[in-house]
Amino acid sequence: MAKVVAFREHAGLLIAAYLDFKYITGFRQGDILRIRRDQLRDDGVHIKIGKSGKKRIMQWSDDLHAAVDAVGHLKRPVRGLHLFCTRAGQPYTGDGFRSIWQRKMRSALEAGILKERFRDHDIRANSASDTDREHAIELMTHQDGRIADKHYRRKPAKMRPLR
Repeated sequence: MAKVVAFREHAGLLIAAYLDFKYITGFRQGDILRIRRDQLRDDGVHIKIGKSGKKRIMQWSDDLHAAVDAVGHLKRPVRGLHLFCTRAGQPYTGDGFRSIWQRKMRSALEAGILKERFRDHDIRANSASDTDREHAIELMTHQDGRIADKHYRRKPAKMRPLR
């Protein structure tokens, strides 16, 4: 996680806000980039999961509010309909956002901030690994816990002794 924190500090406000939002919600990149401002409601962030088509509501927490506020404070001459939008107010495409990510990653490697790359997908895995199994399955929006266990839960499971 230290490498994520170092990258976050180096990469600038857009990537920092994105990393915070992604870690807190566990959402996939495509789902994050499709979130519109009208999906931010009193009871939480309303989202339709792209992979399954299921509707979910990510309830508000103080950290989620702070992450959304950080996105709102990004300097944008034109404020778009989407939570994460370009300076022109347009939603980021997956390719466009990945290009920004790769430029920032390359910059962090060249500056010695990072020793090796990590992927956007690794942040999702951090979300699943930093909580209990049931919550991880819910965050990853998988019906079968085996998928979350196999692909996202990367830390060893903690066990309690008998006595």
